[in-house]
Amino acid sequence: MCGRYTHLLTWKQLVEFSRLGEPAAAGDDPPEPAAFRQRYNLAPTESAPVVRIKVDKRELVVLRWGWGKMKVTPREWINAQAEKVATPPYRESFRLRRCLIPVSGYYEWRKMPSGRRAPHWLGMKDRSPFALGGLWKEITNAKTGELQDAYLVITCAPNELTAQVHDRMPLIIDPANYDRWLSADQPPVDLLKPYPADRMEAYEVSTKINKPGYDAPDILDPAAPSPDGDPTAPELPL
Repeated sequence: MCGRYTHLLTWKQLVEFSRLGEPAAAGDDPPEPAAFRQRYNLAPTESAPVVRIKVDKRELVVLRWGWGKMKVTPREWINAQAEKVATPPYRESFRLRRCLIPVSGYYEWRKMPSGRRAPHWLGMKDRSPFALGGLWKEITNAKTGELQDAYLVITCAPNELTAQVHDRMPLIIDPANYDRWLSADQPPVDLLKPYPADRMEAYEVSTKINKPGYDAPDILDPAAPSPDGDPTAPELPL
């Protein structure tokens, strides 16, 4: 699954990202939301920037992460498995409402020999931002009863690196496929695959990440040596 991530781009950088290489049109840039900020620990039910196509127009918007509570569990519905997106209840969104989620990295928890669950940051070796593949749709806010658009993150089988941390990874879309992911008439099933491991890296971070409300740069600092003898990031075979 993918349950936490970072986005460290400025609003101006996000606007540039949303153009997908096309020149800017005068007066076409969306205004920066008053509450916008860079995030080191973005959690489900919060709002985050997303690039999508709506009414035949590509746009940068801020949407809620999560489709509400799942029917079989009280957990928030935040992920969709790549193996199931062509079937209900995802099929219509996969066909018509795909989106790109700009991120700077994401977190997963690795089970260590002692039983400890060690949080890890995963991202690009050069620390460049990237985009996750997602789905969006209109949902009813359970608290207010109002309609709002919300997104999910698609997950897929892990690559060789991420498999050492978790048995799933978020779907990462290569920049060369951004436009096709958003606009292809036929759902791009061939893009539902793990991102190349040799472009990525992972390391253990502090357990400060375990608190959803904690959102500071030191979350990204490498973890200190573990008191229980478990190896930390430098000793991981990643």
